[in-house]
Amino acid sequence: MLFPRLLAATILGAGSLCSHAATYQLAYVSPADAGWNYIDLNSHGAVTGKTQDDLTFKSRAHIYEHGQIRLLKAVGEYNGGEAINDRGDVAGQCQKHDHHRSCIWKANGSVEVIANTLGGSKGFLNVKDMNSARQVVGYAQNADKQIRPFLYENGVTRDLGSLGGSSSEATGINKLGHVSGYATLPDGTFRAFIHDGTQLKELGTLGTDTFADALNDNDVAVGRADLNNGSRHAVMFKDGRVIDLGTLGGGSEAADINNHEVVVGMSRPDDQPDIAFVYRNGRMIDLNTELDPVSGAGWHLLTGRKINDKGQIVAIAQHPGEWDSHVVLLTPME
Repeated sequence: MLFPRLLAATILGAGSLCSHAATYQLAYVSPADAGWNYIDLNSHGAVTGKTQDDLTFKSRAHIYEHGQIRLLKAVGEYNGGEAINDRGDVAGQCQKHDHHRSCIWKANGSVEVIANTLGGSKGFLNVKDMNSARQVVGYAQNADKQIRPFLYENGVTRDLGSLGGSSSEATGINKLGHVSGYATLPDGTFRAFIHDGTQLKELGTLGTDTFADALNDNDVAVGRADLNNGSRHAVMFKDGRVIDLGTLGGGSEAADINNHEVVVGMSRPDDQPDIAFVYRNGRMIDLNTELDPVSGAGWHLLTGRKINDKGQIVAIAQHPGEWDSHVVLLTPME
C-alpha cells in the first residue's frame, strides 16, 4: 500500500539544535522492505536509500530531496545507497550479475567502483559510511579471509587493523577521518573502537560485548553494550566512559548521534512493537510522543536511524496492523 508523500516543513536554522522538546513533521520517503541498512541522511536533509522492483527484485540507489525521489544511475542489477555526504555523493552497493561490488555515485554524475585491495575476494567489501572528503569506510575480506575494517580513499582500500581477533568492522567516519566500529578480541569478545588515523582505540565495556555504530565530529560515539545480566542497552562512548543511555523497556540500541549529542535509536519492550527513541539532555524519549498529530497520524515509529545537526531524523515506521515498513523523514517544527 502506498501512502501520499507529505512535504517536509521548512528546515530550522542552526539555533534550534533540537535540544529541547520538539514536535516533528513527518514526510513519507519510500518503502523500507528493501532493507533498513540502505538509509543515510546528510546535513541538507537529503536521504539516500534503495528502490526495489517487486517483480524483478532489481534495485536502484536513490536520493530523496525536496519531497521527490531521484534514481541514480544503474551500474548493475542491484544498487542501493548506504551513505550520502554533504556534497551529495552517494556510496553503496552496485552488484552486477553475481559479482558483489560497491560504488560511489558522485554528484557530478560519474560513478567510481570501489576495489578491494586488501587481498581477499574482490566482491567481499561492504560500505557503511562516507564523509565529504569521499573517504569511505566499511568492512572487507583480507588475504587471510578475515574481516577487516577498511578506509577507501583515492582508489586505495586501507586495512585499519584489529584488536587481536579475526573479525573487525568500520561503521562510521567523521570530518576528521576518524572511524568508529567494533572488533573481536582474541577470546572472541566484541569491543567498540575508534580509529584516530593511526590506531584502533578500544572504548571499554559495561560487562561483555560493546559495539560503536556511529560517531560525531567530536569523536563521541554511540552504539550498544551487552550487560552482565544479558540485556543490551544503548550507550554513548565519551571521554573514556561508557554511558548507559537507558531503555524504554526491554533492550535498546543507539544508531546515530549528531554534533549536539542528540542520539536516535530503538528500544525493544518485551512482547511489544519496537519504539524509536531520541535521547537528549540526559533523557531517552519515545519519538512517537513528539510526532505532529496531523502529518504523523496513523504512524508508529519503530527506530530512529539517522540524525543531522538540524535535528532532522530518518526513521523506520509502520501503520499498526501492517507488515510493511517505510522510511520517513522527521523535521522539527517551529
